[in-house]
Amino acid sequence: MNERALSPRSRTEKPSRLRLGVRHLAKGEHGTAVVEFALIAPLLFLLVFGIIEFGRILNAYNQVTQLAGQGARAAAVNRNPDGTAIAASAGTVDDVDCGGQSYSIQCQLSKYYATNDALSNVHACIVSTAANPFPTNSGQPVTVKVSYQYNFITGLFGFGNITLSSTQTERAEGTPSYTAGNENGAACS
Repeated sequence: MNERALSPRSRTEKPSRLRLGVRHLAKGEHGTAVVEFALIAPLLFLLVFGIIEFGRILNAYNQVTQLAGQGARAAAVNRNPDGTAIAASAGTVDDVDCGGQSYSIQCQLSKYYATNDALSNVHACIVSTAANPFPTNSGQPVTVKVSYQYNFITGLFGFGNITLSSTQTERAEGTPSYTAGNENGAACS
């Protein structure tokens, strides 16, 4: 029997091609970029979608704030936001249904001025509470509250929606001819 076949391999012998291939793969850096991206991608996507969602929320809140300011100014001067007299027309304007109520400040804010797709379910209300009573003559404060149910597109952390709201108060410049409540005539919630 050959003594060389039974003895362990000497250091001078070259390793087989198979062993060279395995060592080469173990020392190579092929595929590390894919692994690193797989580790970082969830954080990157969370950051990107978070920035997009924050921008959408900020835009919706700015629009809600603008509607509240527009409504408070209209109530202060005793006119509709479009400049017409209070209850100048009834029912619908440009096919906008106001729930059978007269064409009011609240209806114009929630159904006519909130025409953006993002603000499809806006509720406007002229507030009348014990702490903030409805004005009966000029010089008294009138408060308009606008609220909006914001729906997340990404559903971050299990939140489906939040309510954005804004209130604005101004002094009435004349005796109001409008009523308190929301666009359907109900009390504010």
